[in-house]
Amino acid sequence: MSQNFQKVSSQTVKDEKAEVFKDSLRGELIQPGAPDYDDARTIYNAMIDKHPALIVKCENTGDVISAH
Repeated sequence: MSQNFQKVSSQTVKDEKAEVFKDSLRGELIQPGAPDYDDARTIYNAMIDKHPALIVKCENTGDVISAH
């Protein structure tokens, strides 16, 4: 089953689509409101303050392909 996911930023992803996507991953899917969301979205350069709708902590190549 092929899923098309677009890159989104500062938008809400519908819960049902996020669950389907989460089920396709071996790694972790982090969404806004999760306890570790702020830590996961923080990067080295503090001048950049992005708030992605989804963050994927990929565990394998399949996760990278799915997350792209």
